[in-house]
Amino acid sequence: MNDLALPYDLFLLAHSEAGIRLPHKPALCAGLAGALVSQLLIDGAVTLVGDSLAAGREVRHTDPSAAKLAGAVGVRRMRVREWLPLVAADLYEETAAQLVAQRVVAEERRGLFRNQRSYPPVGTTPLVRARSRIRLPLTGGKVPEAGDLVLCALVPMLGLEETLYLSESPGQIRPRLAVLAAAAPAPLRAVMRDVEDYMGDLATAVYR
Repeated sequence: MNDLALPYDLFLLAHSEAGIRLPHKPALCAGLAGALVSQLLIDGAVTLVGDSLAAGREVRHTDPSAAKLAGAVGVRRMRVREWLPLVAADLYEETAAQLVAQRVVAEERRGLFRNQRSYPPVGTTPLVRARSRIRLPLTGGKVPEAGDLVLCALVPMLGLEETLYLSESPGQIRPRLAVLAAAAPAPLRAVMRDVEDYMGDLATAVYR
């Protein structure tokens, strides 16, 4: 499951061990969109020119979400902030489908009319690995890679600190995550700022 490592890992972190989604869905979709853009930046499939995404080198992606975004950026240059709502639209379902197809999670229907879905992990390894991408840098057990730092930025945005199963409270973990996130390369920090702004817009839209 390496083709979309960041969206996949964020999806796993954003669900309970019973597979129930934890954050508000629009916020999680925004986070997944930021993770996808960040992954393509890390892979070199897209680049950041000013505040806009531009085509990078050709990268073969087997995941349809990654291939679709990389292809779209090659046709049309827009600001990251303009891409995020477009990318987020169906990304939750697309990511879930890929993880189900790869047997990383199962799809279960629940609720009175069985119209609610949960995605419990099939095994423990992927979820343990996703948590370790943040836990190990926090505890000094690993020098974080760029993608790890993106997750360090996204976890507090979505209020997922408790899913890391650390002994400290979220209030204690958050400043340390901020320090790690600030060490990300400048293009990734710029994307995370856009994601945070987009989440803020989603939150205030509820009250308009």
